[in-house]
Amino acid sequence: MPTVLKRLAGPPTCPIVVVQYKNEFRGVGHEADLHWALVVITDRATLSGPSFQAYAQRRHTDDAQEYEYETQWYRRHAPASLFDVSATVRSLCLGGVQVGSVRAADVGKLMEYLASHPPMPSHRGWCSRDYVLELLELLRPFKMLRPDLQGIHLRAGAGDRREVGVDDLLPDLQEVGRVTQESIFQEEFRPCVKYAS
Repeated sequence: MPTVLKRLAGPPTCPIVVVQYKNEFRGVGHEADLHWALVVITDRATLSGPSFQAYAQRRHTDDAQEYEYETQWYRRHAPASLFDVSATVRSLCLGGVQVGSVRAADVGKLMEYLASHPPMPSHRGWCSRDYVLELLELLRPFKMLRPDLQGIHLRAGAGDRREVGVDDLLPDLQEVGRVTQESIFQEEFRPCVKYAS
């Protein structure tokens, strides 16, 4: 590629995508309650790349009453493909929405940075969605979020700071959820990703 075209095109980037997963109880129509992960798509053909998510394990506490459980939160930071999880019998992936981008050359640094942020529940009802939203706020100082999300705190009012919330992503997640579910019904198993324009 000629040097002039390389400069015009800019460095290659990888989309940062919030991906949603259904379970046996919740799916399309319940997007506000689904499990979320953050995926940096380094290969668009396989929709794969580094993935960041929090998951909970409940265990019965020995010193508590019969029905008391303790919830432990863990993180899973590993390569993932949206096809791997959507082409299973349970077809868990319901697509994703691009929330930002990172230069391809900086993916390794981003992985290290996000891996240094363990899941730390900050309120009752904290879940995987909260973890992903926390990770998005870590991207804000580096201007990796798409422009509408990057500028959210400015729209909230003078001096106010509002973080990206579930409601900011919900309309797009509902859309990709419906499209992905339709592909599952048609036995195509194609997770829909809505890329930023």
